[in-house]
Amino acid sequence: PLHLGCRSTIGDTRASLAAAVEGMSGRFEDRVWYRGDEHVLLESAGGDLITPDQFGMSAIIAPRDRLHGCVIHYEIDAQGIFCLRTMRIKTLNGDYKPIDGVEPRPERNVMVYENLNVRVPFTGKIRIRHFYYDESAAHLCEPGAIPHRARYLDVTLQGGQVVTVKDRSYEFERRNRTMAGEFDQVSGSGDADDNLKLELD
Repeated sequence: PLHLGCRSTIGDTRASLAAAVEGMSGRFEDRVWYRGDEHVLLESAGGDLITPDQFGMSAIIAPRDRLHGCVIHYEIDAQGIFCLRTMRIKTLNGDYKPIDGVEPRPERNVMVYENLNVRVPFTGKIRIRHFYYDESAAHLCEPGAIPHRARYLDVTLQGGQVVTVKDRSYEFERRNRTMAGEFDQVSGSGDADDNLKLELD
């Protein structure tokens, strides 16, 4: 089984899970929608992902943003195409250019581009993580807490098209439980962190 975690929250459990679990980093993370589920984009290897300068804009880089100074939501669609769907950004000079013919709308102190359909011609690998509610394990958590499990996927893309998807959840589970002392430190497969590095083939 995948690793079980319990997080306290208030309100609807499924709606609160992303805020309670995926928000633990205190940062605004890029996301990837894949097969109907929202995943955090943990890292990439290979080519370049989307940055504001590709659209002629310079973003203000806030402490809680990623290094490119904006928050981006991607989607891997039913045909395995890697697309840009949403971008939240605040530029240095207040100049916001259309993206794929879409003008941004204001939201608090940023501008938001929505309903984009821009293919991302990325070649390389991305690692994504999805936390999901596990009702069957609710009895293992304290009252009012959310039982959740984590799924880790490594996605290989060529020119923005998915080539392979590898589920790394069990390997992360073993790594996490080894660190917690539940398994022997020697697994017979070398250093766990080295084995879990995201590398190109």
